[in-house]
Amino acid sequence: MLIEENIVDNNNVKLSVFLNKVLHLDPKTNLDIATAFFNVEGFSLVKDKLEGVTKFRLLLGKTPELTDNKQTLGKVLLKEMNKDIENLDLTKEKHDHVSDLINFLEKASVEVRIFDKNFLHGKGYFFNSVAVIGSSNFTHAGLTREGELNAVIYGKDVVGVHRENWFNKFWKESLDFKDDLITLLKNSRFGTKDYSPFHIYIKSLFELQKDELAAEHEEEEKRREKTTVSNVELTEFQGDAVQRVFSRLKKYGAVIVADSVGLGKTYIALKVLEEFGFFRRKRCLVVCPAQLKETMWLPELKGKMLSENILSQENLAAKDFMDKAKRATGGHLEEVELIIVDESHNLRNQLSNRWENLNTLIEFITKEKGEKPKILFMTATPINNSIWDLYSQILLLVGNDNAIFIKENIPDLFVHFKEIDKKGNPALLNDLLNEISIRRTRDYIRKEYPDATVNGKKIKFPERKLETINYKLEETYKGMYKEIAEIISQKLTMAYYNILRYKKEELQTQEEILALNRMIAIGGIFKTILLKRLESSIEAFRISVTHHIKFLNIMMKYLENGKLLSKQAYTKFIKYVLSTDDDSEEEPEEVQKEILAQLEKFNLKNYDKETLFKDIKTDIKLLKTILDKIKDLTPDKDAKLLEFKAKLLKLHKKSQIVVFTYYKDTLNYVYDYLSKQKEFKNINLQNISGSGSFTPKERQKIIEKFKNKEIDILLSTDVLSEGQNLQTAQILINYDLHWNPTRMIQRAG
Repeated sequence: MLIEENIVDNNNVKLSVFLNKVLHLDPKTNLDIATAFFNVEGFSLVKDKLEGVTKFRLLLGKTPELTDNKQTLGKVLLKEMNKDIENLDLTKEKHDHVSDLINFLEKASVEVRIFDKNFLHGKGYFFNSVAVIGSSNFTHAGLTREGELNAVIYGKDVVGVHRENWFNKFWKESLDFKDDLITLLKNSRFGTKDYSPFHIYIKSLFELQKDELAAEHEEEEKRREKTTVSNVELTEFQGDAVQRVFSRLKKYGAVIVADSVGLGKTYIALKVLEEFGFFRRKRCLVVCPAQLKETMWLPELKGKMLSENILSQENLAAKDFMDKAKRATGGHLEEVELIIVDESHNLRNQLSNRWENLNTLIEFITKEKGEKPKILFMTATPINNSIWDLYSQILLLVGNDNAIFIKENIPDLFVHFKEIDKKGNPALLNDLLNEISIRRTRDYIRKEYPDATVNGKKIKFPERKLETINYKLEETYKGMYKEIAEIISQKLTMAYYNILRYKKEELQTQEEILALNRMIAIGGIFKTILLKRLESSIEAFRISVTHHIKFLNIMMKYLENGKLLSKQAYTKFIKYVLSTDDDSEEEPEEVQKEILAQLEKFNLKNYDKETLFKDIKTDIKLLKTILDKIKDLTPDKDAKLLEFKAKLLKLHKKSQIVVFTYYKDTLNYVYDYLSKQKEFKNINLQNISGSGSFTPKERQKIIEKFKNKEIDILLSTDVLSEGQNLQTAQILINYDLHWNPTRMIQRAG
């Protein structure tokens, strides 16, 4: 045999060339190959010359790298081979290579075995009279890549001895692997197996998500390897959500957990916090509504032994928010790796201080650290008013990068939202939400996790039953409701809000016209809210009317002195006169002082003073008329309150009850009345609100007492509608309805 090489290292001579040369000179040779691994590409380099061999045996062995004893070596090799095959380019050439390998393996003269005992370090190629022994696997790299080292042995007798003493020894102790390998090849995308449309669909989904699934699997394996026991107990669907959170954080550095109310978003966030803060020893920051800081987040973080780095959303909106954020993180704001925002729908307005300040805070951390912190938003209601609520939140998550979803065929996030808004179909956002959020409903969890447990107990979702408590409004107002509504909606001139109408000269500038329209709009809002207060309770309505009379008398005096309510003060005014922000910590006297401090100069000479003042006085007189009409409407004549009382007495025996009302004035009115009734003497009744009447510690104490069933009926403003776990109660009553339907969803959560 005319071959002279003694060493084959893929430098001067490629092993693939050498093997083909031997096969050409001895086409009917027997060929035995021992290798740790082989691939289709390696086979393709010699396949044409292999067709004539008399007998072919392929022995696959275990290498030091394959030390996972949880699986058999066969499964490990099949997995790696499958990965190698799936990575081949989908071309006719590659298809032909796989087909040729399948045809070759199906020959009776071809055998394949696997040695799964200990390590098979050596690699060898044994012909009739030539053998190659060394480092090269039967792969494309092993046959062509420089850096291999193989010795060539010549002589039929010598080769026979090595074959018998080494190869045949391991061959006898090996397991058949031929059928498994053929099945793998036939089931690959290059194989002959026919797949149903369903399997093709599932395969397409897998290909789309395989990187994320791999990332989730990697994170799960890391968590399983931890020897420290977790302090956060999750149910199955929460655990799956955590895996999804980490895949989103890896891909985008941000995620929205938007599960429906009552599915435990807080515990998902706590698990992520534990991973970052406890296991990875990274600094984290929780941003949440003030009412949730003391009542929920501080107790939860303490109980889970996590750092209590919390910034309230109210402090986030303050002028010195950066100082407050630094204090919340112990002076190490620049080290924050993870920001969790609870009730992130409160960041739906890009013009709000909260949105702008959080954006500034994120940019500060990014600049100091050189990379953006990971961000997790939590909300059951990411869209409150329009799809732009969601856009504002996503923009914060992705660092104002409108092109971040370009690989998902969304080249410009703003344009994407604009087009969907124009079409009026929010469902078109589903693909985007699947990318950046986790959103499951209770019905979905019931269906997909029917046996879900937590702490060893099966989870049960109570069936919701809706009921309406009817009462006759006319019985309370004795025919006055229609008259009161007519005065508010038709007779009030709202002169103070429409002062520009009394200007002696016609409006000249566009700014003046816009200002008048704004005034008219505020007047309309005032009337609507006043009627809303009337529906809530007679007491809330009475307080608003009294406030407004007082306000108009004060403002008339300031008008005389050339002072007018400024544009900046109008929002404060609405809150003060109509008490629309009942969970505010500010006292009414403080708000009034702040309003008066924001008055601006006003030249009364340019206006029809006589008519203006006459109309303001008319409004005062009309409002006093209303007060006079309702002065005798006491709680014992309030049909709504009496019907509510009767319902409470009937229901409280079945379960604890939570009662929500929009207005603090209504809350106090209802609570004061019920607490004095003899029927409630042995019923534990408690009220709670977010105003200055209750400190955070007092609110926390009340909530704990309710959870421990020391309180039978809890009456609250919407301070408890967000993020609180009040599930010991089986009955919820809305004494009035909130403006925003999403708030009603949160109440029911």
